[in-house]
Amino acid sequence: MNISEKRQEMIAIAKIAGFTNEDTIKISQELDELINQYHRLVINVRKQEEQHEQPSFQKYIKQSLLFLYGARLKLHNI
Repeated sequence: MNISEKRQEMIAIAKIAGFTNEDTIKISQELDELINQYHRLVINVRKQEEQHEQPSFQKYIKQSLLFLYGARLKLHNI
């Protein structure tokens, strides 16, 4: 699940169960983790760029796709 999908899931649950509901909080924490993973990916790419070790475009795309689509791509060995 990507960030947008997780955010929509959290909003839907919050509308039904409330913002302080245990399920809403759990999904919020999962969303936080996805956002943190994204930021770590961006930071790693920027560090490589700063060190003049430009990441290969293919590697960057692969990391981005794995982040966005996760296990679904791993099943297809992409």
